[in-house]
Amino acid sequence: MSFREVPIGAAFDVHNGATPASGEESYWDGSIPWVTPADLGGLCGREIAEGSRAITPMGYSSCGTQMVPAGSIILSTRAPVGHMAIAKNAMCFNQGCRGLIPRRIIRTDFAYWALLARRPQLESAGQGTTFIELARGKLRAERVPVPDLPTQKVIADFLDRETVRIDQLIGKKARFSALADERWRATLDAEILGWATARKRSLTNGHPYISDLPADLVLTPLKHLVNPRRPVMYGIVLPGPNVENGVMIVKGGDVKPDRLSPDRLCKTTREIEAGYVKSRLRGGDLVIAIRGGIGDVEIVPAEIEGANLTQDAARIAPRHGVLNHWLRYALQAPSVFAPLGAGANGAAVRGINIFDLDRVLVPTPPTAEQATIADRLGVKEQQIIRMGEKISEHAELIRELRAALITAAVTGQIDVATWGKRGTTDRRLDAIEADMVAGAKVERQQVRA
Repeated sequence: MSFREVPIGAAFDVHNGATPASGEESYWDGSIPWVTPADLGGLCGREIAEGSRAITPMGYSSCGTQMVPAGSIILSTRAPVGHMAIAKNAMCFNQGCRGLIPRRIIRTDFAYWALLARRPQLESAGQGTTFIELARGKLRAERVPVPDLPTQKVIADFLDRETVRIDQLIGKKARFSALADERWRATLDAEILGWATARKRSLTNGHPYISDLPADLVLTPLKHLVNPRRPVMYGIVLPGPNVENGVMIVKGGDVKPDRLSPDRLCKTTREIEAGYVKSRLRGGDLVIAIRGGIGDVEIVPAEIEGANLTQDAARIAPRHGVLNHWLRYALQAPSVFAPLGAGANGAAVRGINIFDLDRVLVPTPPTAEQATIADRLGVKEQQIIRMGEKISEHAELIRELRAALITAAVTGQIDVATWGKRGTTDRRLDAIEADMVAGAKVERQQVRA
């Protein structure tokens, strides 16, 4: 059994969005809900009542945004394409979204699932160089399945029921990930702070996050742990356009194990980079993200030696006697990083002040003990990584099951009545959950060992 398909433009009235002038105060903080793709992407459920901002009647009249009634589908059509939600009440939206008002041939509850099943096709139809955008004409031309209205209700009710446990399992996966991260943070603190004697004293020194530390613990400002000839420093303010044969540039978002490679980094012109020679990187340096997603720290691999930085990342060149792999762990330890995180500021993007980074206090053992600590943490980090990979594998299986079930139901590939009675979804989820729980138990035991 399969259902007929019609263009989205035949099943919905498609409305455009717009943004009032941002500098005009009288247009903002009103009573009219106004939604952006970011609002849609941050949802936990399938309905939306308001966005992070609202506009006034003057703001609404000043631009081309259009109101849609409750029961409409708000769909993001740029940055990214495919986030969606059902409007709980009348609202408008910016130019990154479109409002789809269901016509008589399609129910809102079924329409949500049908559009969700078509998300890969909608993403593929998007075009653009700076960012991907799905044009109104292309959106209207994409097709959706439209069975008769009673069948739509049966399918929507079926998917409402069947996805509940799937979503619960996704939530459990997220809790596993959070617990793994929490356990790693606790391990870092225990190792970085726990090498000294058991006798304690309280030490705040302007940093209330560092307390109850060992009495003979040496706390060293970071600037005294780096090579004095190569101080802590950020790089290029405006790296310019990406060029094929230019100088590699590390942005804050590049401070990840899989990003610091020649084939992943953007490149700027040698003329622009030449003015920032003091912030060039050497193999074995550390880089730390200091704006946006602050706090990520990685060791610079030899293959990107000579690269430079943007202002979103800082270089840390350990001095003689300070081991880079130990310092990487030390800077990630919550007791060390918390003062930095608490002091991060910025109107648009949170960031760490480079002078605060210089002054951050780092518990500093002798070099031999640094090596011992780093070796122990290296083993535990690999165990945590394996746990995360296993959780990600399960999450991908769950997401694939969810997407396949939705597509099969809305297109008529399965008989939803028979599927539900047989408990097919539950059996598949039982197997995934059992494997997920068993794997997490084994990994927890290994990490604690």
